[in-house]
Amino acid sequence: MSAISEIELPEMPTLLTQEEIVRNAVYAKGRGELCPAGCGVGAINLRKLRAHCDKCCPDLVSSEDWAPNIDNPEAMKRILNAAAERERENWVTVLTITFRERDPATGVPLRRSTKEVAARMGLPKARVERLLRTAIRAWPMKVDHDPVEVLYEDPDVIALNKPPGISSLPRHRHEGGALMNRVMGYLGAEPLPVHRLDMFTSGVVVMGKTRAGAAGLTEQFAHRSSRKAYLAIVHGVPAWRETELSAPVGRHPVEKVARTTTDGSGAEDRPAQTAFRVLCANADADPLGAAGGRPAPHFTGDAAMRGAALVACFPRTGRTHQIRVHLQHLGHAIVGDDLYGVMGDFMPRQALHAHRLGLLHPVTQAPLDLTASPPADMVRAMGVFGLDAGAIETAPLRGAAE
Repeated sequence: MSAISEIELPEMPTLLTQEEIVRNAVYAKGRGELCPAGCGVGAINLRKLRAHCDKCCPDLVSSEDWAPNIDNPEAMKRILNAAAERERENWVTVLTITFRERDPATGVPLRRSTKEVAARMGLPKARVERLLRTAIRAWPMKVDHDPVEVLYEDPDVIALNKPPGISSLPRHRHEGGALMNRVMGYLGAEPLPVHRLDMFTSGVVVMGKTRAGAAGLTEQFAHRSSRKAYLAIVHGVPAWRETELSAPVGRHPVEKVARTTTDGSGAEDRPAQTAFRVLCANADADPLGAAGGRPAPHFTGDAAMRGAALVACFPRTGRTHQIRVHLQHLGHAIVGDDLYGVMGDFMPRQALHAHRLGLLHPVTQAPLDLTASPPADMVRAMGVFGLDAGAIETAPLRGAAE
């Protein structure tokens, strides 16, 4: 429970209902009457629902309630609704015990283990673990009203141009500042995220507005049928016009947040494949010699190398830091990248932008080609290095199968 124990909750709000939680779950299972625990399982056949509840939340609906009413849908509906209300009271209790109790002498928050919470509530530890996860999902998402740049919107899908410097998703539901919080302010409802970009990567992000929309998008990302094109400004002029790299990506052996290419033998190593195309280059540019130019902590390139290039990147897989690490592996790290690249006054963050995303509409199956213009900081960096911004128009859109 270490990650959960770091949460600092503000005042207790009105928690979401089970129906609202299920609405926000892309793959809620079944239909009909819902499990009162809010896990998303539902069933038209009450006997099947009872079998689930006997394992999931036997404390909420007793056998004395099930037995005489199993063939009476209206009676069971009333019983399940009452159980759902009791469960919402359980959510408040588990959140209060876990996060809100303080030492009366010092005022310091007391961090209760799941075992301690279970003992206090008189429930099995596994049940309390599920209860706490659901209770956190029941916390209303914080709403931000900062403007968003909408690239496309219909009843099922919304696509946006994420600015650099904000995360795609909030760390916790009660914290704001992420793109998702802004989209919630724009829509007036909670969107359903299906992928994300790094905080300092800009560009196309797509979200579902309905469960059908989110499920269809998620399936395309899972099966790698979507097509992606990123733009990156790199250190040096590649000797190749086009190339492709297949190199597993895993955790860096020293730096916790960093990644590196590996031989694939590590437990957390994952296959990764990216194709690249040089769109334009300037051999006279000098990122390391520019104002504030300096190598990042994990820069492994040639410090004497001059030049800069605008490169289109086509990831076939979606590993953390994949494009950044693959370009580092090729000897042409991204400028502005504070882990692997060349830093300087010319760019306050990694010069990486999710330029285009091609996929099928998750409901109508119509093709969607979503394009986000690069932000001002990246356009300015292209100017500093003498790179032709017009070359962006030549960037193709490639799919994982190509």
